Amino acid sequence: MTLSGEGDWCAILWKWDALKILAKVDFSVVDPVDPLSFKISLHPVMGLACVVTGTNTYQFMKVEENFRSFNVLHNELQTGRSDISTDYTCHCWAKDATQLVVATAVGDILVCNMNGEFVIQVPDSPSLRMQDGIRIDTMVPYLRGLILAGEKGLIFPFEATSNESQVYRPQQPAICSGDRESPKPIEIKEDSIAQIVMNATEDVLFYIDRANQLLKLNLALDGTDVESTMSEYVHGPFHHEEITGMDICLRKQLIVTCSASYICIWNWAEKKFEMAAKNPIGEEATAVAFHPSGFHVLAAVGDKLMFMNVLSNSISLYHEVVHKNVREIRFSNGGHLFAVGVGSSTLIYNFYTSSNPPNLKCIGHSGQLKNIDWFEDDSGFADGCASGKVFFYDL
Repeated sequence: MTLSGEGDWCAILWKWDALKILAKVDFSVVDPVDPLSFKISLHPVMGLACVVTGTNTYQFMKVEENFRSFNVLHNELQTGRSDISTDYTCHCWAKDATQLVVATAVGDILVCNMNGEFVIQVPDSPSLRMQDGIRIDTMVPYLRGLILAGEKGLIFPFEATSNESQVYRPQQPAICSGDRESPKPIEIKEDSIAQIVMNATEDVLFYIDRANQLLKLNLALDGTDVESTMSEYVHGPFHHEEITGMDICLRKQLIVTCSASYICIWNWAEKKFEMAAKNPIGEEATAVAFHPSGFHVLAAVGDKLMFMNVLSNSISLYHEVVHKNVREIRFSNGGHLFAVGVGSSTLIYNFYTSSNPPNLKCIGHSGQLKNIDWFEDDSGFADGCASGKVFFYDL
């Protein structure tokens, strides 16, 4: 099953091995809405049942026996109560597949039967236990109940009960995923959790938050104690902003990336974060380049070119050159020269003297410079611009 978004809201059933559409159903959504709040799923056992939830949207459908059409059984969740929100944010099927659980933007936990009919609001829902409620963005079933997560980085484990008037009860106090140890100088505060998933043994929870971080957390859902409740990065802290530049080191298994706040170095062979440098406050990095030796990094930050040494566990600034509007930097293969893209021009610098000879200013493009690539023997380079033109230069 797939769910399309704004402009053409519809659910589509595919025969994936034949790349063929079997059935399609349109449904009405009043724009604008947050498309990330819409979810779709098939019943894990009875695969002919399908549910779609989102902002003021609840569709419970069954696929006809011929797999050519949908039969909509419910186009709203009839709770009979005006105090329950209709801003549905996520849903999941219980582990035994006998219940459908729906959450809302204020923290209501609503239990439905296999036919999608409302049964009960969980009395211990965050909307009833917390003064202002809390948004639930994701949930996952496990053997003994449910785990919900969302706003403020909070994680709520719930245990299933045989009490029909309660259905689920909190298994333990809410866990704050913001308790994490970030390598210096990275500073990423806790953020709303966007998606969670558990491993097969149900003792580790993996999650992605709204700051684009992938983390894991040890859980003890069987009542035993865990060594630590701190969240750990799976690979290391990712950029929480747009990545504006990237380069690969020629002689080491390293990659450098930059964003508005940080310059980070990664080991692509071991798939892990190595180190980072924080940009000066108010100055954004727009381009970055790795010296072929792996011992130096050159970055355009604010109105400066920053020359940095790559040490064993840090990146250290040792020289600066004033240069505005730099959007591209590229070292030559030998590392003795580097090219700087400024507007529609390319300037060639000597790396060791940081000088730009007057005869090495290459002007000719009519559009914004987009890329620079050196010849293998460093006898020249090629650059391309937004207008689609590529120029070749001999030095």
